[in-house]
Amino acid sequence: MITIPPVLVGSLIDEAYGYWQSLNAVRSPPARRDIDPTAIPRLLGSIMLTDVLPSPPHFRYRLIGQHIADRLPELSRGMAPLSAKADPRYPPGGDEITIMTAATNLRQPQLFFGRGRIQHRRLPLARLDCPMVEDGTAVAIIFSCLMFGAF
Repeated sequence: MITIPPVLVGSLIDEAYGYWQSLNAVRSPPARRDIDPTAIPRLLGSIMLTDVLPSPPHFRYRLIGQHIADRLPELSRGMAPLSAKADPRYPPGGDEITIMTAATNLRQPQLFFGRGRIQHRRLPLARLDCPMVEDGTAVAIIFSCLMFGAF
């Protein structure tokens, strides 16, 4: 599992990680259907759900919380899928590709904390990416929480 840096203890990232862990009581990773939005109202604006498409990992944003969409409007405009493989049909994803690929392949949460590249911008952020499954085996969704700013 991951260690939350002291500066993020008690933050939305810490809360999202605790929530994901609470879903993981019986199986690992939990299923997308286990997410209950009514249980995490404080997190909803900072949560993103991303589909994991077939190999090599490609990613398509399914749901983007309002706080994220306000800060990164390009993510909510029906972008083409992001790809972990260099392919001219897909725009470069930056650090988000690396983090989501690791969460998918390792089937474990990944935490990024620092200045991250999202699309063509470098931003101070904390990003938690947690794998979720559909059929009980293959990672199909990444449950993410993003926080922006200097920490």
